[in-house]
Amino acid sequence: MGQAKGLPKGAFEASLTVVEAIIAAVIVVVIVLALYATALEISSAVTSGSVNAVHDSVLSIVDLVIIMLLAADLLRTIVVSVREGRMPARSIVEIALLVIVREMVATSLEGFNYVTMLALSASFLAVAGSYIIITKYAEK
Repeated sequence: MGQAKGLPKGAFEASLTVVEAIIAAVIVVVIVLALYATALEISSAVTSGSVNAVHDSVLSIVDLVIIMLLAADLLRTIVVSVREGRMPARSIVEIALLVIVREMVATSLEGFNYVTMLALSASFLAVAGSYIIITKYAEK
């Protein structure tokens, strides 16, 4: 990794660690807020009697769970990058897969659009293929 001009090597690495720790703290806050929002969605789904409301609540819960998975995966990526001094490509591809799945859920919440879903499916297959290649060949 490059070093900023004018900073001693130790200060640069320490500043990167501080920034990564701040990002990790923000991600933990996002996870906690998403858990709270999920609990609210579950309680509203249970108390409502409408099938459509329950369906929308279930999709919203899935969306929130995916956000929590994204945040946890980002946190894991930051911890690994700090510990090993490198950014693992596999983690980035996993995050991309989760983002595409989340977008698929959001698309079905807004109303099903075949063209958008086809594009997201093609993107998912392409990223999944790269995940298989990375897992099998690159990181051994």
